[in-house]
Amino acid sequence: HVLESVKGEKEPHDRNALEYKEYRKITDLIEERLALPEFRNKITRKIQYNIAGKDKIEDMIHPAIIGPDIKAVFNLPELHQRPDQLNPIDMWNTATRVTIMGPGGIQSEHQVTDDMRDVHPSHLGYLDPVHTPEGESVGYVYHLPFTVTSKGKTLLTRAINTKTNKLERIDPATFSDSVVAFPGQYDRKNKKWKDPKKVVVLAEGNKTKTVLAKDVDYTLESPKQGFSMSSNLIPFLETNSGGRTLVASKMAEQAVPLKEREKPLVQSRVGGNVTFDNLIGDAFVFRSPVDGVVSKVSEDSISIRGKDGKLNKVQMYNNFPLNSKSFISSDSKVKKGDIVSKDQIIS
Repeated sequence: HVLESVKGEKEPHDRNALEYKEYRKITDLIEERLALPEFRNKITRKIQYNIAGKDKIEDMIHPAIIGPDIKAVFNLPELHQRPDQLNPIDMWNTATRVTIMGPGGIQSEHQVTDDMRDVHPSHLGYLDPVHTPEGESVGYVYHLPFTVTSKGKTLLTRAINTKTNKLERIDPATFSDSVVAFPGQYDRKNKKWKDPKKVVVLAEGNKTKTVLAKDVDYTLESPKQGFSMSSNLIPFLETNSGGRTLVASKMAEQAVPLKEREKPLVQSRVGGNVTFDNLIGDAFVFRSPVDGVVSKVSEDSISIRGKDGKLNKVQMYNNFPLNSKSFISSDSKVKKGDIVSKDQIIS
């Protein structure tokens, strides 16, 4: 391909395309650091020196041997960020933040070019195009859409295989090599296209084209899967301009907690009667682990005696301190003597 590119017979590979990038989590960075010869040899020498006269593993391999090298990864200036923890949305967004900076990536902000900041076609379904910081970090810090997962060092998005009608997880390389239709054109329940002769798909050069339904390999499940949880909280997202959504995607995570709060009058729906507010709330509630009867309710926990007679204790938040000098507490939804079922919300 290199020779063909030099001769002008083929376009060179796009270095900004996601199929040529790796998704590295903190565990990957720790593993890579400990695998470096300088660290591996140092750790090996310490263990060999410490192994004499020891019978237990915990005595041979003390946390202090590898602890400093692991802590050093968490303190990398390009990746280190102290989460504000202003509210549950802010906590969620911190966990989905990704950047091209850091080990194995761009080492300096001065090396970030304009084309690296631009929204790339390969981001579709894998990176939220509007949830990015304002200012100098715009375009090289993103957030993962709420349906994206990972396998190894590869991101995976959900897509419907139009040949089998099954929902699959595909990586950026598969996405790039396939004919992928935009959502809203295929009825999975009835296995029908709205217009089999005119299916709009993603084409090269950040363009779209129309093809026959038989030529389509995948279709995205929903337009919502291209955006983060915070962006999807914006009502009528599809009717807003990009600039407005860029600002609005960060508004919810800046909201301060209120003692006398109210349920949002307008919510964005995921599907059916489930909203994105429900999804976020579901991540911070406590559910009963078994079918049983509530035997005790305190400020810190709820005790449930299951049908097998065993006592199950569910811990709750009770003025749990957060980084923003605020606290989070749980409200019990049950009382002593209540009969509860497994997975029922109890707090």
